[in-house]
Amino acid sequence: MDVIQTERLMLRKFKDTDADYMLKNWISDPDIQSRYGEPIYTEKQEVLQLIDTWSMQYRWAIVLSESNENIGHISFCRLYEREETAEMEYCIGKLFWNNGYATEAIRASIKY
Repeated sequence: MDVIQTERLMLRKFKDTDADYMLKNWISDPDIQSRYGEPIYTEKQEVLQLIDTWSMQYRWAIVLSESNENIGHISFCRLYEREETAEMEYCIGKLFWNNGYATEAIRASIKY
């Protein structure tokens, strides 16, 4: 899986070092997780196991280039080859909403 670089973001494979930022920024927030039907994770070990699972999927960590902080994720969750379409799933931590990060990540993922 390639690294996708945008003006402010890096979309890349998840790393174990993302776990603390994930817990801080989004994966332990019930409001965020309920928006796309995912469970809430509160233990680092659970997140590390999830990172292992996600490493086999088309799922990118959304990371601020400037600070290397994981602020969310984006993925192609369903691909429809015959129709040449796909469904995307993304989430961004609340502290980072309304900054255009999701739009930037979506555009880069589609272009990829």
